[in-house]
Amino acid sequence: MRTESHNIQLPEKFRATAIRHTFLFIVLFMLFQPYVQADNPSNESENALFKTAHQAYLDGDFETAQEIYQHLIDRGVLSADIYYNLGNSYFRQQKIAKAILNYERALKLRPGDQGILFNLQLANTFIRDDIQHEKPFLLLYGWKLTASLLPPVAWLAIHLALFLCGLFLVARFLTSNASRTRVNTFRLAILSLSLSLLIMALSFQSHHNIFGKSEAIILADTATIKSGPGKQSNTLGHYHAGTKVRIINHEEGWLEVKSADGHIGWIDEEKLEII
Repeated sequence: MRTESHNIQLPEKFRATAIRHTFLFIVLFMLFQPYVQADNPSNESENALFKTAHQAYLDGDFETAQEIYQHLIDRGVLSADIYYNLGNSYFRQQKIAKAILNYERALKLRPGDQGILFNLQLANTFIRDDIQHEKPFLLLYGWKLTASLLPPVAWLAIHLALFLCGLFLVARFLTSNASRTRVNTFRLAILSLSLSLLIMALSFQSHHNIFGKSEAIILADTATIKSGPGKQSNTLGHYHAGTKVRIINHEEGWLEVKSADGHIGWIDEEKLEII
């Protein structure tokens, strides 16, 4: 037989857990807040600059458009539209590597966008390196694509709602005397808490998709691939402007990278820029 004090103390414990979890959510929300606020120009000054850059592009003044879009980015405006337009400005100036870099950055903020994908594929036809891409692991690709459907803070909000619902169901389970109600609430609590953990993982994956620094674009006309960090290492080959690589390691101004076809080598970090 359960005592009255037992029924009262356990829900209090879970309410304390909920309070701690809510505090964690608020902290994480503050960390992710720049992404939420910066998806588009957020004040009159930034909107005016965006329109000025757009008009300069329409007038064929691509260099001015490029400078203004870059100025907005330097001010902390994180927007797929700005990166996309900046990529277009570079492309029209035949600066293909820079165009690819910014199309890739736009795609991180808006995965699956057909306009960005088309321009990126078009720009990639102009690079010298003809690298056959490895087929992505289907489950991993699907996981990343799912995480990209919502910004991190939206996943966190869903996670918090499911977690609090799970805590409520646990409290209901512990205080109920009806066996059928206890079974049903226990099952729902397990389901809700399990989904909340899954959604939390999607939130972190979404954050990594946007802010992760694991890929880069070669910007130098030619980048020498070395067998190790340092100019004295053996030369393995060369990459050219516009080629995309994955960063594996970093050591004293050198990056160990892996190309899309699986080749690994070291490149001077000044020869590329992180997406």
